[in-house]
Amino acid sequence: MKALYQSGLNQRLEDYFSRYADGLDVTPAMQLGTEGYMQAGFDLALITTEELALLKQQAYRKSFAEADNTVLSGLKGDCFLPSMMKRAPVKPSTSS
Repeated sequence: MKALYQSGLNQRLEDYFSRYADGLDVTPAMQLGTEGYMQAGFDLALITTEELALLKQQAYRKSFAEADNTVLSGLKGDCFLPSMMKRAPVKPSTSS
């Protein structure tokens, strides 16, 4: 059961980070669903904080050729994922 859970989580994390690496949108549902999946793993004792931190860091490194140490240092054994989307440009809708 533990191996199956961790395999599923690894796939979710790889999908999450690869979308960012490819410049695609990551929906809030994808982020929140993955965070909830991580929390469920903790609640059911299917993963430890050390194992989670390692999975998150490995998935990040797999997706990004050049690892950002700021992001990597934030990938700890908690149930939160970074949001790394570029902000949309803001253009005035009317001229003043």
